[in-house]
Amino acid sequence: YGDHARKSGYPEWGLKEVRADIETAHFLRALYPNAKFVFLVRNPVDCLTSIKRRKWMDCPDGADPVPYFANHWLKLAKEFREADFGCYIKYEELINSPDAVSELSNYLEIDSIPKDFIRKSNADWSAENYKSLSFFEKRRLVRIVKSEMKMHGYEVS
Repeated sequence: YGDHARKSGYPEWGLKEVRADIETAHFLRALYPNAKFVFLVRNPVDCLTSIKRRKWMDCPDGADPVPYFANHWLKLAKEFREADFGCYIKYEELINSPDAVSELSNYLEIDSIPKDFIRKSNADWSAENYKSLSFFEKRRLVRIVKSEMKMHGYEVS
């Protein structure tokens, strides 16, 4: 990754991986002891809505997508919240709070993150549809993740 980043004009590099768990982070930390880790957690209702709009991407054939993705979110959110290294941050705070951006900037030892960084960094993913979670999908999701949502300060309705 470093060679490609430097050739593209970036002295630093990183990766975003939704599938990576704390075990992966520990492995990468062993390989790169000076690396910085940002554990980003997003409201699971918004996560699942986004996944649904992309036709339940990467859901194994035959798997019921709601519990499949709910349990995945639950595992990662708990691991990231309990991590004894790195910077834990909620997505909603990152895009709405200058204090969160400042905290991230300090952790990453970046002098300052440009004010328009978040806006310019948003991926332009095209959705397959604009459907929301149904009442029953949301209810099933919340049943699985409710206690962890509360641990992150997410409103459970």
